[in-house]
Amino acid sequence: MSTLHQIQDPSPALLDELANVIGKDDAVILLGRAVALNSLLAGQIGFESAQPSPAVYIRQSDADACGVTTENCSTALLISDDQWVELSLKHSKTISWKQS
Repeated sequence: MSTLHQIQDPSPALLDELANVIGKDDAVILLGRAVALNSLLAGQIGFESAQPSPAVYIRQSDADACGVTTENCSTALLISDDQWVELSLKHSKTISWKQS
């Protein structure tokens, strides 16, 4: 059973919480302003409990809005909205992470 974790806020604290529950078959997608976390993921997405590291994605439209390109996005794959839907269907659960 795998989970797609949708990060919606640019809070490093969310990454700390996520690191405690992420599984080896899970995936992470950064949405909206959370794209700013991309640079932090390079050092943190190892998620020691989840080997190999989970796949990380960024929606292309959010990347464009935040100025993220394939050149400065080494830890994540840029995906279209259609690919996001496919990714959501591929995982048995989806959890949205948002700072309260």
